[in-house]
Amino acid sequence: MMDTSQFSFQIGHVARENETTLNADLSNVISSNNVTSFENISFFLATRKYPNGLNLNQKRTLRKAATNFSLVDNKLYYIGKNKTDKRLVILDEEGKKQVFEDCHGSSIEGGHGGQKKTLEKIESLFFWRGMVKDVIHWVTACEICRHKEKRCNQLYKKAKTVDFVNDTSQSSDTCQDDITTGENPTNGIYETAKYSMEQIELCLQKIQHYELEVVNMSKTAEVEIDDTLDFLLAKIMKLISRKKREMKIQVEEQKIRSLNLLKTFRKQFEGRLKTIRKLILDVEKATKDNQPWSSPKNKSAVSLPEMLKREELGGIWSVFNTDEAHEEIGKIIKKCGNISEQPPYIISNILQLPASLRIQISHAACENQPLFRDAYEIGNFTPTRSLRLYHCIHNPAAPIGDESIFHENQIQILKGFSKENYVYLNCLEPHQVYAIYISYREEGSSGWSPWSFPFLASTSIPGYCWETINSAWKISSDLREASKIVNSLTPLFSSSAQYFPGCRISVTLEKIPDIVHAEDGFALIDQGVQGGTLNQEGTFFVNVEGKLFINGKLCDAIDPLSLANTTLTFDCHPNIETIADGLRMQLTVHCRNESHQVYWSVRNHNSNVYFGVRFHQPGARVKIG
Repeated sequence: MMDTSQFSFQIGHVARENETTLNADLSNVISSNNVTSFENISFFLATRKYPNGLNLNQKRTLRKAATNFSLVDNKLYYIGKNKTDKRLVILDEEGKKQVFEDCHGSSIEGGHGGQKKTLEKIESLFFWRGMVKDVIHWVTACEICRHKEKRCNQLYKKAKTVDFVNDTSQSSDTCQDDITTGENPTNGIYETAKYSMEQIELCLQKIQHYELEVVNMSKTAEVEIDDTLDFLLAKIMKLISRKKREMKIQVEEQKIRSLNLLKTFRKQFEGRLKTIRKLILDVEKATKDNQPWSSPKNKSAVSLPEMLKREELGGIWSVFNTDEAHEEIGKIIKKCGNISEQPPYIISNILQLPASLRIQISHAACENQPLFRDAYEIGNFTPTRSLRLYHCIHNPAAPIGDESIFHENQIQILKGFSKENYVYLNCLEPHQVYAIYISYREEGSSGWSPWSFPFLASTSIPGYCWETINSAWKISSDLREASKIVNSLTPLFSSSAQYFPGCRISVTLEKIPDIVHAEDGFALIDQGVQGGTLNQEGTFFVNVEGKLFINGKLCDAIDPLSLANTTLTFDCHPNIETIADGLRMQLTVHCRNESHQVYWSVRNHNSNVYFGVRFHQPGARVKIG
């Protein structure tokens, strides 16, 4: 047995006792392709911490891979699933080559024993990924082994010249072999047999290699099946949990609303009962004393009040229905998509534009028939702004509990750029996300760059429905206003209108749903929002109750506005103030005869924000303009 103590393969990046910080260089190599690298595994085993930049799925993958390894005396060992092996992990190419040379060329146990024997020696003591492939490659490249194989081939060719002839002049019980080469026939037969034996051994080694490949492929498939189905299960459970929370919140809100309504009717009936009881006692006393009594002037005070009907409570029974709940859960599972599909990309970065730009938008499922192609370039144009790409999708690849919804849901044709405008692209149709391809040309260059790549993959969007008509949420540089009539089953609307200093947007809530949510309302948005609410950091939000929220916090200084049968107007003052972490915008909110001036700090370092509308239930009719 080989002594592994002669090798010095220590984990170079593991934190020592006197180290107070993690190795900063480690986070630079983290990606979705090397999460289970030996460096990451040893780092996790030594510190019980995760390298920087991993999401929850990558952390789970690293955790699972680390169970097959152990760290002893700052050396990484492979112990396998059964925890019975203990093979030293070789980290670098020089170490692998050293192990091969010691095992393959060792004269103690017989050197140059071929692929099978060499692989058996190495596998009994050491471990690294791709070992079989490396051993076969190195044995094939070994000069001594190649010389032996060459000599065997020569002997084989030489043995082919042997011709066995029966000599009829000899007796029937005696047979001589006539060797045409003149050599001893015994040597030719021996060399042929020896060569055949070596070839059979090579075939057996290949069979063993194929067996190892089959086993390794099956193990890899099992891991991928576990990871994929675990991911799908987590995604389904997350969507169902969110649906459960939404249903419970709706039931609780409707319960409170219905109980408050019943409380109002109870007070009305109790007051009427008190009045009628007093009148009856007065009449009975006057009759008993034989005294006259006067009837009340307001006869309605003794009339029977109208009783509240069950359907007027707002329908708490319609909030949750067992059959509808089963149907909703079925839709969630169905729309989780094919488990073999890659999850869509998360678009949250800002692309800096070159001097001129050409954009082509194509449907991801049919790139040969693009939705539209439009190229436009402007000479003598130096961009001072950036192009933002948004998509509006619940991202199933996001970590558990982190739901990303970006506000854009229509396609806007690109007409051109100017120094004073931002161009925001909308790239969503019902249940489909479009692919965006971008190429550019540097100033003074004659050709377009080959840089063209899809940002979004076609996917279904579980639990959401979007309008199919072309967007009318748009703003012109002259009128600077947006207009839209909203009256469909869409639970979440978003505008492609750009709202900036000097702009005014008016909102009229013409009809509200039968059931309203405390977080239904209107908002100005300076960045992508998280989850299904507009009331959060990065928004200026007015809910249907008229309450104002700035960056998710209630503005106590302003009393709730009355939005019934009136128009709410947002005015953005032309002057903005630059602050340390962004911009400070001055807004005036008009409602009826009231005007309130507020200041809102945005963090996107530009003055363009978006306007959005959110209703949890269908039936709202909103006019924007």
